[in-house]
Amino acid sequence: MPTWTPRSGISTTLAGAVSTGFTPLVRSFSGISYGVDTFDTTNMSSTVGTEYANVVPREFIAADISTAVQITVNILMDPDYCDTIPLAAAVEAWTFQFAAVGAQTTGATLVWSGTVLSFDMGDVSYDSLMEGSVMMQMSGEPVFTIGS
Repeated sequence: MPTWTPRSGISTTLAGAVSTGFTPLVRSFSGISYGVDTFDTTNMSSTVGTEYANVVPREFIAADISTAVQITVNILMDPDYCDTIPLAAAVEAWTFQFAAVGAQTTGATLVWSGTVLSFDMGDVSYDSLMEGSVMMQMSGEPVFTIGS
């Protein structure tokens, strides 16, 4: 079992399989979570609760399909490396590449299919780095691979 090492997200990159003209530096990202919806299966033959007379507790089952999420990625912009914002593009594979740590030669990856929903340029000024944010819609199940 490898030793668990807490670390920052320093050196995390984002790359698209098709959108090679969009290679921002990642500042942070959030929203990657998966959950399963439920179906209410309460019906006329459901059992009446014993704690409260004449009250039928709701019954649920898990759905087969999990809820896809929207990911917000906060980025540092460089117009020379983000010259093509892939808005309204087809769904493609996206990869977060994390930095290798310790004896690893390759860092962990998180790969998912998705599309860019929106892009916000953020503030541009003479005394700070250009920043922006991208909202992406995940499609399907992400695949996380540990570093080696």
